[in-house]
Amino acid sequence: MMEIEETGAPPEDFMQDFCEDAKFYEAFRQSRIPDFDPGYLLVKKDGKRIATVPYFLMDFRPGAFIDLALFRKLPVSMKAAFVGHPSADVGRIDGEASGEVLHEVNDFLFAKAGLVVYKFFRESLPLQEFFEIPGMPIPILKVERDYFADIHGPKRKHLHREIHLTEGLEYREPSDSLPLEEIYRLYLNTYNHGEMQFEKLNLDYFRNTAPISRYLLVYFQGELIGFAQWLQKDGSICGKYLGMDYEKGKPHGIYFAIMLQMIRIAIREGCREIDFGVSGYEVKRRLGCELVPTRVYFRHANPVINRLLGMLGKWIGLD
Repeated sequence: MMEIEETGAPPEDFMQDFCEDAKFYEAFRQSRIPDFDPGYLLVKKDGKRIATVPYFLMDFRPGAFIDLALFRKLPVSMKAAFVGHPSADVGRIDGEASGEVLHEVNDFLFAKAGLVVYKFFRESLPLQEFFEIPGMPIPILKVERDYFADIHGPKRKHLHREIHLTEGLEYREPSDSLPLEEIYRLYLNTYNHGEMQFEKLNLDYFRNTAPISRYLLVYFQGELIGFAQWLQKDGSICGKYLGMDYEKGKPHGIYFAIMLQMIRIAIREGCREIDFGVSGYEVKRRLGCELVPTRVYFRHANPVINRLLGMLGKWIGLD
């Protein structure tokens, strides 16, 4: 017999093999990011937990994702339950993700929201009557110790030209005494420049995740003009957020500089791969990243609305 229990906090062993583990999920939850209501479904069979499913509720605005001017102007929203996490680039279920488990999960979630969405899953999921569209790809760089020596020809010439722009930048990797208010200001600057805006973090996020995060701070003439935050575990780096002063940083190729310095750190610390996070694909491809595809699955409880969303799927601008 299968049953589901709901809890507000992740189990201590949740996602223990990944950088984004229970500590990260709990730090995010304690930050109380506006517009998101996270939870965890404990799926049990014969009294034994076989899966933990992270989800969050939000008011979903199709106009934010459907690439049609008409929908962008309509003030339409619907209550949606997302399987995954607002801040995670890859959707994951901890444990069994069989058709039987997902059927129970969907029944539970449809009691909370009319629309159920599985966000950015790399693997194919057995979801009946759900539409599938491409999600945002994940730029993964396989790190080799001879990374820089293996760059040849025009690519090497182009890389050296961009490296030349970064001269004069100073890099710091503080373990404590982070300038969180300055970091948050740079984060908001980058957030407001983004074409697609999903979660908007608050300052508490940076306070709560600081003890479990690594930071790269970029200075020019003594002024902080950029940062990168990432999580690191078992030879893997998972990029989280970055921010920059575009006016002062762009002449020095600061976005490229941050990526390049993270590669140097990964080589220094023997890391095998870097997940640079979604967006900024042009620079990341030049650095040698593979764009790993993801999938989004969605279904509305109302058959008419579900068919309409399915027809509009080709205009949903996530890929």
